[in-house]
Amino acid sequence: MDSIVSKYVAPILKNEGFKKRGRTFFKESEDIIKVLEIQSGWNLPEKANFTINLRFIFPDVWEVITGSPKPDNPIRIHPTVNQRIGLLMPCPIDMWWSLKKDTDIETIGPKVTSAIIDYALPFLNKAASSGDLIALYAQNSESWGINHLARLHAAIIANHLGDNRYARSLLLEQLNVMSATIKVVETSVRTDGTSASKEKDISNAESINFVCQCAERMGIDLQHPTPA
Repeated sequence: MDSIVSKYVAPILKNEGFKKRGRTFFKESEDIIKVLEIQSGWNLPEKANFTINLRFIFPDVWEVITGSPKPDNPIRIHPTVNQRIGLLMPCPIDMWWSLKKDTDIETIGPKVTSAIIDYALPFLNKAASSGDLIALYAQNSESWGINHLARLHAAIIANHLGDNRYARSLLLEQLNVMSATIKVVETSVRTDGTSASKEKDISNAESINFVCQCAERMGIDLQHPTPA
């Protein structure tokens, strides 16, 4: 797998201005960070498989959600946009490439290269700033991929851009959908630079309190409408 990364993935992304940390590539663009991660599945001596995750990170989300300063390593921050490359293909599937001892790297490698050029980079080029991200969300919230707290992330960005009324409406929407337990994804980074995510259940009462705390950190009053 590392041979494919070094020979077929790294050169393309280096030309696009991405930096490399393990099997994760990232590029700062205005106030957001673009990320392409090679995620391994099962990794056995005789076989392995992998996929590609595409992410947009808005670093200011961290301080609002956690109440703590941003980490030194920004790719640890929970992504605002989290998409699998296979779901961007003409026939959307959760695409995984398989490698075996007798696998021809020269056959798999060009396919990965083509997928990055045809689907990954066009997706990552859709946004260069938080303003672009909120525009994508307004057009189609599903374009943000897998994010159980999409409304909250959108509210944080809207507030950052000065649209307090829209931020407040998104926070109220987030509260309205909290009639059931929600899941929060916690992301950590391994020593090789790849990330590991796990879901944590938060009960309804905890969820409501969590959103209210975020609103308070943003200076938004959920009890009283924002003056026009």
